[in-house]
This record gives sequence, structure tokens and C-alpha cells, in this order.
Amino acid sequence: MRWQGETKKGMKMEDRAWIEVDTEKIAQNIQKIKQFTGKKFMACVKGDCYGMGMCKISVKIERYVDYFGVATTSEAIKLREAGIKKPVLVMGPVLPGDVETLIMNDIHITLFNEELLKAISDTFRKKGEKGRCPYQDRYRTGQDRCSP
Repeated sequence: MRWQGETKKGMKMEDRAWIEVDTEKIAQNIQKIKQFTGKKFMACVKGDCYGMGMCKISVKIERYVDYFGVATTSEAIKLREAGIKKPVLVMGPVLPGDVETLIMNDIHITLFNEELLKAISDTFRKKGEKGRCPYQDRYRTGQDRCSP
């Protein structure tokens, strides 16, 4: 994969197919969508942006999006480690054992079942925290194959 401005030097015959990622064009498209719809925009960067570099793309487009969507706890943590400050929603199922890590990193959780709700409640109770619980009721995310 090549990023805008990178050269093809040293290409081998087996490397003759590539994808070019222009984050300026991605940002322009996001701005046009938001302008046209008047709605907030979630950049779904799950699966490493389908192999294009989730963190690299997310850092470049963060100022244009309102949220990021990922499939797993580990993807959400990677975004935080890359310095992403915008809200991050894990759209796939979350293990109850991951709830504390997600809450401590201000990562939103999609609520799939009562077991997860209990884990969220227990974590807040254990921490003595009050306030907004970072979860979303399950909704159509294109992640139906992840549903229990």
C-alpha cells in the first residue's frame, strides 16, 4: 500500500498492484457528506480500515469526524494509543472482562445483553463513579454477524 506522496522505488514484479490512500480526499468526502446531510459522521475504521491503516487514517481525519466505530476492544484501545480523543464506539460484542478497560479509556460500548449491562453497572459501582454510562443500545451497524 502506498500513501499519498510516497514513491514506488524498489517495487518488485509481485508488487505491481497497490492502493493509494489520499486522506485529504477522505476528509473532503466526509465534509461533503456532513454538509449534505446536516448529520454527525461516524468513521467506521474497523478491521484496520480493511487493511489500509486504521490509526494512520484516523489521526488524519479526526478533526472532520464526530465519532469512530470499531469492531473490537483491541481496535478501540489502539485508537486511544494513537492519540484519538473523539468518541469511539465498539460496535461488536464486548467481553464482560473488557468493560473496565473500555470505561477507563472513555470508550463507548454497544449493549448486547443483560450480562454486559451488569458488568458495566458493577464496574461503575466498584469505582464509585456516577454519571453517564458510555454504552449504546444495539442498533443496525452492519455487524449482524457479531450478534449473539
